[in-house]
Amino acid sequence: MRLIILSFLTLTFSIANGQVDIVADGYQDKFKNGRYVNQSTDSTQLHKVKNIITPQTVITLLDDKTALIFPPQQGILLFKDRLIKSLPKKILKPTLVQVDTIFYNQIYQLDSGTLYSFDVWYAVKINGDTYYMDYQPQDFLAFQQKLPDHKQLLTIYGQSTGYDNYYANDYPNNFHVVVFSIKDNTMKIFYCSDQLPFDYEDEFWDVPESMKYQYIADKKELEFEIYGTPNYKAKWTGKTLKRQ
Repeated sequence: MRLIILSFLTLTFSIANGQVDIVADGYQDKFKNGRYVNQSTDSTQLHKVKNIITPQTVITLLDDKTALIFPPQQGILLFKDRLIKSLPKKILKPTLVQVDTIFYNQIYQLDSGTLYSFDVWYAVKINGDTYYMDYQPQDFLAFQQKLPDHKQLLTIYGQSTGYDNYYANDYPNNFHVVVFSIKDNTMKIFYCSDQLPFDYEDEFWDVPESMKYQYIADKKELEFEIYGTPNYKAKWTGKTLKRQ
């Protein structure tokens, strides 16, 4: 729910649960011809940058600002300044992030067709430090289940992939299983899967309709099946994720 909406010059500010959306004037209807080139996945720059960010693996609470980054093999770039792209560093492994601000700058449309790309930046915190990136994190918490026998929390995180010129609106996909070990009042990443090999192919997500699951108490295993193309069926044993 959007709590505050303020207009100031050419920007619209939306604040929800401590996360700020900053939308440029005309963002949704004044398209720029061409294709946006992402800075955070610039392979030339990635090969030059030597400074590596240590991933954040511990958190006290999963809230609406919590997301994860699953970098490709070459990593992604993060910057200390959004405008001049200063002091780039790269991250090579999955990390927790807190999304503070999303900047919706410009939509690009290629030759007046239906191929859209998006100049959208995120201000994120990793281990308390702020960075900027134009790489979409996995910020959609699709499922979570406590596993007291293992002192764990199993989650499934994905992205809202959007449609047409609507960036990150609905159509969740690109899911990962992330398991946290729980000790006292903290959670630490115990396991991260690769992207699950299926397409969800539905606009909305609802657990009874989107997936089924059951905990097998005598085996101490969580079995689940997500409906998609193809359906993805697996079980978590407390140590490993096994596709069935």
